[in-house]
Amino acid sequence: MTNMDVGRVKSETSLSVMKLRLRIEKVAIRSVEDSFPSGIEPVSQRRIRDRLAFIAVAYSKEAPLDELLGLVRLIRHVYSRTSDVLHGRSNMVNLPSALLLEWEELVSRVEELQALHAHHEL
Repeated sequence: MTNMDVGRVKSETSLSVMKLRLRIEKVAIRSVEDSFPSGIEPVSQRRIRDRLAFIAVAYSKEAPLDELLGLVRLIRHVYSRTSDVLHGRSNMVNLPSALLLEWEELVSRVEELQALHAHHEL
């Protein structure tokens, strides 16, 4: 693999990680919105990591609490690791595609819960 190929692969990985990070941020924001259907947020949660905790609140009817708490813990970890990848703070710059796929599946699971929640609200 040439240096140009390595650079292209790193750029593609960074782009995929950035897209995943944006999906996580969208999940976090929607979780807070779904937790307070009246539109009033009784607390100010500006940090995405804090907002992710609302997954356990918003989707308690769609999944067991232990699963939701596990998702919160894992998605917070993934959010932190995406930051490491994007800022080159670790050896995760060469992120294995299998790990990225695993992270994407985790985010997809929360997105599925959000879709179920929206369907139940109809």
